[in-house]
Amino acid sequence: NISRNYAVGFGSFVDKPVPPFIPNIPYSTSTPKGPVCFNRKTQCAEPYSYQHILTLTNDSQKLQYIVNTQLNISHSSDDPESVLDGVGQVLACKELIGWRNETFHMMMIITDAKYHVAGDGKLGGVIVPFDGRCHMNKLAANRYQYNQSTFYDYPSIPQLKNLFTDASVTPIFAVTKIAQNYYKVLVNQLGTGVVGELANDSSNLAQIIAEEYLKAIGHIQFSVPQIDGLTVTVQAVSGCQTKKPSGCSDVKLEQQVTFRVTVALHKCTVNIMRQLQSQQSFDLILKIPVLAQEFTIHMTPVCKCSCETEKEMNSATCHASGSLVCGLCSCNAEQKRFGTFCECQGNQACPIGLANLNCSGADRGTCSGNCFQCECKEKYFGPACQCNIENCPAVKGQVCSNHGSCQCPHTICECNTAPLSQLKYSGTACNCDPDLCVNPKTNAVCSRSNITEGKSLCHCSENTAVCKCGCTCPAGTAPPFCQDKTEVNNLCMTQEKCALCVLRVGISKCDGCKAEILSDIATVELQKSRCPSILLNGCYYDYFVNPLGKISVSLVPDSCPPTSVSPWYIAIGVLGGVIITGIIILVLVKLILLFMDCVEYKRFKKHLSEASWAQNDNPLYVTPTRHYENVAYERNRSRPSN
Repeated sequence: NISRNYAVGFGSFVDKPVPPFIPNIPYSTSTPKGPVCFNRKTQCAEPYSYQHILTLTNDSQKLQYIVNTQLNISHSSDDPESVLDGVGQVLACKELIGWRNETFHMMMIITDAKYHVAGDGKLGGVIVPFDGRCHMNKLAANRYQYNQSTFYDYPSIPQLKNLFTDASVTPIFAVTKIAQNYYKVLVNQLGTGVVGELANDSSNLAQIIAEEYLKAIGHIQFSVPQIDGLTVTVQAVSGCQTKKPSGCSDVKLEQQVTFRVTVALHKCTVNIMRQLQSQQSFDLILKIPVLAQEFTIHMTPVCKCSCETEKEMNSATCHASGSLVCGLCSCNAEQKRFGTFCECQGNQACPIGLANLNCSGADRGTCSGNCFQCECKEKYFGPACQCNIENCPAVKGQVCSNHGSCQCPHTICECNTAPLSQLKYSGTACNCDPDLCVNPKTNAVCSRSNITEGKSLCHCSENTAVCKCGCTCPAGTAPPFCQDKTEVNNLCMTQEKCALCVLRVGISKCDGCKAEILSDIATVELQKSRCPSILLNGCYYDYFVNPLGKISVSLVPDSCPPTSVSPWYIAIGVLGGVIITGIIILVLVKLILLFMDCVEYKRFKKHLSEASWAQNDNPLYVTPTRHYENVAYERNRSRPSN
């Protein structure tokens, strides 16, 4: 259903015929059949690394006959097999295999086992690296065997990659699920091929061939030659949905893709000059291995121009440091000048920074081609990106308070000049503002027309929290700007009515007042002078004024005189105290009596429990009956009668 112009071949692989890759069992030359293969009923043939059984042919019935009748079943000791030995010989033995020219070459590898890699041969004493050549020995008609498998190690991945490219062969690995991941890694390392999942009974083999064939031919990749002094780029410009470097993927049948090939000659190297001596042009060959096609580009390099004889020495275009030749600058080497217009000077390498790396490493900056300067990444700066902006002094997240620049390599602030006072900002983070010493009414530093005198009066004090600048006023002047005291007193008197209005009815009802409310006197600006306190409702209130007449009023009284207490309040308090005290004493006496009664009752109960009389007798009862004896009566009774 895909093509009728095809040819198929066949070969098989087992493993290198040396222990420990195969069982250590002697095999007879006259009797090639060995022990029974595991749970199979058939006997095993003597193990071999790779055998070529059928050269490429379009006779599919012959292929079916050979597979069913002439395939010798064998076995090995370990799970991996000599897959790469077989692949290497199929690629190296082009004539023996019968590869045709200008056709799509596909190799189907069918297995359920892993593969041995270069270096595994050491386990069996095979240490010589594979030489990449064909080593097949004829055993019988149309049957050949790899006869150097016990001498050469398994092929390496780079060797197979080169062989696949030279032979223009695309591998398709039809493997069972258990080995699928191993061959996906192999395809990724080879840079070519596809992997299909084979059913345990191989029932989907034809389906895999059809599907993976379409995937393979849908991956168009140009093989671009590498020539010194020459750059060749291939780019898909239209018709490609999945663009790849030098190619296009997922191309369907009958789909048309347009590529653009760009060839740039940077310099005429020795090899190019040698070819030009024998002929005026040479050929550049581009290959598409998956399609077994190639394209030839005939090139005629121009290595010399007629304008080279016209040189403008020390041209202004070249910053007077080079010659202008054919529109390009040739810089003077003795001046160490370089660049497109000789604008750069010095070493043609970016500065060395931390860890002895250019631009302190890729995580901090990259080397720019513009005069070999470092282009630093975010938060890094300096000639070699060796400084971190996070290490610079900052206030509220602003580096150098936005009043200066952080200098490398010591990460200290270099402060700018303040716009009003023309004095430099000071402090570790340039957070001391000398403009706070400027009188806003006269725009003079500390109210002095002489800038030198004003500068001497302006002082800044920095602590860990904030930096404050202010004028140190001499005698006879008033802070904060060393104004004349009379001027400040007149200003306070002018604004006193405004301050009283704010205290009585609030700012909103005081028209024409430039005022603000102070929640705390400590927050008042240094540029405002304290005025005499205002007396209102028996309390004194503070307010401040600046040279422009704006006032700040404190609603919290500074001090208030003590107030008298009414005698009625005192009498009521004393009377209430006496009554409450008497009630408390009565309650305490009652509680004491209750406690004593309780104790006496408990004592009485205790005596009752210790008495021995009956419960119905009263031990306190005394009977009223008395018995008296008459002594004379008894004597008379005992005397005899006459």
